[in-house]
Amino acid sequence: MNRVRTPTPSRFRYSSGREYFFSRSIREIDATAVRWLDGLAPWTHAYTASCKRQSQRHLPITTDILIDTARHLIRRVSLRCHGRRARRERLIPVVVTFGWGRYGDNPHLHFCFSCPAGMPFDAFSSILDEEARKTFWIDRQRCIKGYQDAGWLEYLVEHGTANLIVSLITPSSFASSQ
Repeated sequence: MNRVRTPTPSRFRYSSGREYFFSRSIREIDATAVRWLDGLAPWTHAYTASCKRQSQRHLPITTDILIDTARHLIRRVSLRCHGRRARRERLIPVVVTFGWGRYGDNPHLHFCFSCPAGMPFDAFSSILDEEARKTFWIDRQRCIKGYQDAGWLEYLVEHGTANLIVSLITPSSFASSQ
């Protein structure tokens, strides 16, 4: 008896060509976003901060809390670097994104900072670390590295352009125009 071998789901893959088109267009959008972000400022610091998973009342962390935490940290760093002028006149150039980790249980923030003119790299790094230590939702695991190239921004965009906190992105032209 001749048996016709039918394809099993593991061997059979339907492809209409749409998957290639959509993945290609998403890659092009990501590359455009990376070029745009890279041109915003002369980036100096790549910074990652893990956040607490739940509050003191054992409520889980939300996206709104992550955005507020990022805003709070940026404001504290700006005030520390520029004093009262940071409120309206001067801001630290920054790009921010958030992620939840592989299993959705590790909330964290990724930053790309530009050090203010005239401030040494190590002094700005210590300001970042001190202000993160004072922020409630940021946990102990923090990593500050020197910005090398656009690879860090590619990593930020890999989290998804929907996770970029666009309202907090500050280019250096805006930060230094005042």
